[in-house]
Amino acid sequence: MLRIVHYVNQFFGQKGGEEFTGMEPVLQSGPVPVGHQLQLLLGDQAEVICTIIAGDNYMAENLERGAEQVLSLLDHVDFDLFVAGPAFFAGRYGLTCGALCAAVIEKLGKKAVSAMYEENPGVDGYRSKVLIAPCGKSAAKMRAALENLAALIKSVASGREIPDCEYFKQGRRVNIRVKEIGAVRAFQMLNRKLDGEAFQTEIPDPAFDRVVPAPPVKDISKAKIALLSTGGVVPKGNPEKLPSGNSQKWALVDFAGLKTLRPSEWDVIHGGYDNTAIANNPNRLVPLDAVYELVRENEIGSLYEEYLYTVGNITAVKKAQVFGREMAQRLKNNGVQAAILSST
Repeated sequence: MLRIVHYVNQFFGQKGGEEFTGMEPVLQSGPVPVGHQLQLLLGDQAEVICTIIAGDNYMAENLERGAEQVLSLLDHVDFDLFVAGPAFFAGRYGLTCGALCAAVIEKLGKKAVSAMYEENPGVDGYRSKVLIAPCGKSAAKMRAALENLAALIKSVASGREIPDCEYFKQGRRVNIRVKEIGAVRAFQMLNRKLDGEAFQTEIPDPAFDRVVPAPPVKDISKAKIALLSTGGVVPKGNPEKLPSGNSQKWALVDFAGLKTLRPSEWDVIHGGYDNTAIANNPNRLVPLDAVYELVRENEIGSLYEEYLYTVGNITAVKKAQVFGREMAQRLKNNGVQAAILSST
């Protein structure tokens, strides 16, 4: 029977919510409820012998130290496989799961797997080192996430070749023996393409989003300019209740009559960078003071009187595309010729 160590954050470990994000790693015997569900899916093939639980903030802010603490907790644990998550679209959780799996593989020589949503930063950060099963965006998809994770665990335990669909491709090149040399295979693909037949490249290109640049503003001295930001600068008290990450909406506030952003009137809520400098002077991210001076000196025609803002931290690409289209349409409807979009 496969002996599994399971890592979860403070929430899934049933220690608490955000108030427990600073807790250091602890080891407890047996599975927590999520681990128990995973064990049921694995049947008599595996047993979750213990669970490691830690706070998201503590681990994300101390990845190396936290990993060393987890490895220390495992010093006298006899196990076969380390399982982390599922982390869904939780960025801190995903990065921690990836880092811990990588540490277990590299330093303990054990196998490790995890499960995350495709846009979790932990995927790009650790996919080359760790087998990561795809899963949904939130815990509402827990059943499917655990089924994917269980399938990957069974494949790893069996030692058989694992289908690409069970994990995020790692970008590794593997040598295999085939009948035809590369030149022959290349011409076979070319012929199939010319004949309109289906073919599959052996070296797929990475998929990048391509955005056609807008034409330059003809006369900036007569243009109306807007200020936008994904850096989390919000009015004091965050009246729109934007989250520090994984934003589901954008908001706007009236800039009319303002010449600068005073720290007493603005907050920074973005959870993905050290925003101390911005909290002390919000103009460093949203340059209202500088743009006002350019307007006063007739270098810019005018400043649009609405500030449009959101939080970019681990916000889904598809959601951000929707935000962009909606913001752009509002600006166009109000005669704005160009925008200054600031980020972190």
